[in-house]
Amino acid sequence: MGDALPCAFPNLGPDFFPAIYGGEIIFEASTSYIKPFLNDWADADGLKLSGENPYWEKMEELYAAYIEAGKNTFYTGWPDLHPGADCLVGFRGPQNLAIDLFDDPDAVKKELKKVTADFFKTYEHYYKKLSSAGQACTGWPGIVSTRRWHVPSNDFSYMISPEQFNEFFLEGLREECNYFDASIYHLDGVGSLRHLDRLLEIKTLNAIQWVWGAGRGEVTDWIGVFKKVQAAGKGVQLFHVYPQHLDVLIENLRPEGVWMGVCGIESEEHGAAVLKKINRWK
Repeated sequence: MGDALPCAFPNLGPDFFPAIYGGEIIFEASTSYIKPFLNDWADADGLKLSGENPYWEKMEELYAAYIEAGKNTFYTGWPDLHPGADCLVGFRGPQNLAIDLFDDPDAVKKELKKVTADFFKTYEHYYKKLSSAGQACTGWPGIVSTRRWHVPSNDFSYMISPEQFNEFFLEGLREECNYFDASIYHLDGVGSLRHLDRLLEIKTLNAIQWVWGAGRGEVTDWIGVFKKVQAAGKGVQLFHVYPQHLDVLIENLRPEGVWMGVCGIESEEHGAAVLKKINRWK
């Protein structure tokens, strides 16, 4: 009923990328996090990606197993890779990094350039594995494409001013978008909305994935955000859409460039009615 994507992606959590520089991931029942491990920027040059890192080795093992098991059955997605600010948060912790923007701005900018270059190499490593296996490109957002695409993000931006975002991180995000064939930005939390206008100025950014957060209303409460994104010529990915939201969304948004997953389908007949309504959206 509708589109369902048979996809599984090897996942060691959102801190996998900084962890392969030497950090330790703490795994709990429903989440994981990394212990900050760069205590002094003077030691930053010693942080190197290593093929002998235990998380790297485990991901290699998982990738081989997923690709083999998924032959002609499901897509294998790329790992959850977070370069940029979110990688540096893994190195330093969010509180320290916020202070670093004032006390050690040059060190932050230098490290951002390094991890961005390393990220491109890491992405290509996994992309080659997938393309060699005849696989398309997919990941946790549930989108599949033959194009090389990516989900840029900066959850740390919730904590900083527009001036700091523009000075330290905007250019790196633009570089990520320019590198890939397509990109959809993961905009997370109401505090991050202050950066939306600058993000929409990135010509090679294709879409915005807006995650407003728990206790912040429903998808229909954010029509203004979606309209702004569409007015800038970008697509939107909508989460937590239920059938009762459809009339408001259809009335206020254009269908072009909208990707949404509809939850709360109670039966095949219910699903058919929802599809019929969406198919009339013009």
